[in-house]
Amino acid sequence: MCGITGAIFLSNRSKEERVDILSRMNNAIAHRGPDSEGTWHDDTRPVALAQRRLAIIDLSPAGYQPMESASGRYMLSFNGEFYTHNDVREVLAAKGHKFRGTSDTETILASVEEWGVDAGLGKIRGMFALILWDKQEEAVHIWRDHFGKKPLYVGWAGNDVFFSSELKSFHTHPNFHPALNQHALSLYLKFACVPAPFCIFENVWMVPPAHRATLKLANLKPKQDLSALFNPHWSANEASLHGAQNKLQLSETEAIDALETLLRQCVKDRFISDVPLGAFLSGGIDSSTVVALMQKESAQKVRTYTIGFEEKNYNEAEFAKEVAQHLGTEHHEQYMTDADALAVVPKLPTMFDEPFADPSQIPTHLVSAFARKHVTVALSGDGGDEMAGGYRRHWLVPKLWNMLKFIPHPLRAAAAKMLESPALFPALSGLAGGDSLKTERYLKGVTLLDLKTEQDVFWYLMGYINNANDFLKTPDTTWDSLKNTFPTRTNFQEEMLIRDTLFYLPHDILTKVDRASMAVALECRAPFLDTRIFEFMTRLPLSYKLRGDSGKWIIKQVLKRHVPEEMFERPKRGFSPPITHWLRGGLKDWAGDLLSTETILAQGYLDNSKVQTLWQRHRDGTANYPNELWVILMFQAWLERWKN
Repeated sequence: MCGITGAIFLSNRSKEERVDILSRMNNAIAHRGPDSEGTWHDDTRPVALAQRRLAIIDLSPAGYQPMESASGRYMLSFNGEFYTHNDVREVLAAKGHKFRGTSDTETILASVEEWGVDAGLGKIRGMFALILWDKQEEAVHIWRDHFGKKPLYVGWAGNDVFFSSELKSFHTHPNFHPALNQHALSLYLKFACVPAPFCIFENVWMVPPAHRATLKLANLKPKQDLSALFNPHWSANEASLHGAQNKLQLSETEAIDALETLLRQCVKDRFISDVPLGAFLSGGIDSSTVVALMQKESAQKVRTYTIGFEEKNYNEAEFAKEVAQHLGTEHHEQYMTDADALAVVPKLPTMFDEPFADPSQIPTHLVSAFARKHVTVALSGDGGDEMAGGYRRHWLVPKLWNMLKFIPHPLRAAAAKMLESPALFPALSGLAGGDSLKTERYLKGVTLLDLKTEQDVFWYLMGYINNANDFLKTPDTTWDSLKNTFPTRTNFQEEMLIRDTLFYLPHDILTKVDRASMAVALECRAPFLDTRIFEFMTRLPLSYKLRGDSGKWIIKQVLKRHVPEEMFERPKRGFSPPITHWLRGGLKDWAGDLLSTETILAQGYLDNSKVQTLWQRHRDGTANYPNELWVILMFQAWLERWKN
């Protein structure tokens, strides 16, 4: 695990200048790899690679990067983990390959030499982003893992092509003059994140999950659209279609047995480490399942980590403690005050590099920092919700929509307009018992009335600011041309699962976990995010995932074999802090400064009148707009940080 950087210098620079630029880029992401650093420059061609290392497998110098292949043809900078590399290494050793050390990086290079770039890199089962220089072909290959666990940006700085795990590196280049990408901004306002291949800056792109690109020196032209070179090396959409057409004929017991066996193997694969390892435990279904199987595979007590909040509606630490006691883990919990959480807020623009506004970024960083005091690697339950239908929208919304869609749209639209009236907000809040989360859910349900298609419903549920263009001084139509490019299914629920896997999971969830954890040099591994699990889940009947008024049926059946049902069968709370309360309390002054008319007008990107109306109504309690305001505030805070 590490941070990686690389460059193709098309500008006329001396070797000393190139080395200096790359070193500064590499040092900008030192937090991702505090254990060592390495830089390499080709003596005859304008290519350089660098790495900041978080040493996890093979702590000796034999694991240092960038690493050269045995023949000298390839040079690799690799970020991530190849969990099953020892199995591949055995095959390679039988073919005569010799190894200097025990690192997975060396296994990858030998694989490429034995089977070629595509087949060799295709052997990697794990999470990764990599930059591979092929001296013979004079080409740089960049690859990103199947689900998007590890980030990789590519872009232009003057006439030089640069690669990096984070955008911080780009700012160190003397010819990087960033201009804000309006298309990316409009997508960010809608979804609270910038989806690949977009980047918040012009002429920079995020490599999408499961994609690769080959940049041949002879074909590169300054300022060309590098995203046009991206091609998939695997497709979750195609895998899910194959699964839908080849459903497994398994009884319930057989399916549960098969999933447990597969999950145990994926958990076991992720034990590979030469440093201390633990797990996040929220007390929810996915993390509890991972921890239960970890404890089954471990001869020692698994170290588990949970943070709790004083606000009862947002606290799951008590549930996690019950699960930990039942499983017999070495459990660690830490309760956070509002002050602890609020202290993270000023760090977020630097931590995430791009505007990012999923509020659970705060507790995710806090639990990562807590775990990092004891371990270097932590397993998580990420991916279970998207694959097995764990969100309320997967099982509740289709039922509601099937009832609503038969009512003529004009009638539904009129009802929505009436129910969304500011005058009715106190009544809705009263129905929710003053619970801001329940009030937000009621309002989401009301808005469903005004939608026309199933696709409209899904993207509305994904949105933070669905009328994002209303808040932009310059409206943008990027989303209108993108939304119909996503797969559709005859079954609305199956469609939601694959769209969540393709969109919400990589751009929101995995971005959040990577930046929040790597800010403290903690590696997070997710056993559910394995192509074997994904392909198995797509072949199961929908009823094995969604059943009755809940989802993740089959994962629950696995968990019930290890943990009593009453310990985990409860409404899903999520992992979000009380933003509504904070914006009227501890963050009120901070928000007021960023949302002031003077600030908004000076920056010139947002419609000031829209912002002021939103802020005023939230502040005086006539409405709740925590998600919308957090999206705007995270952009404002990032903009201030970027300009400085």
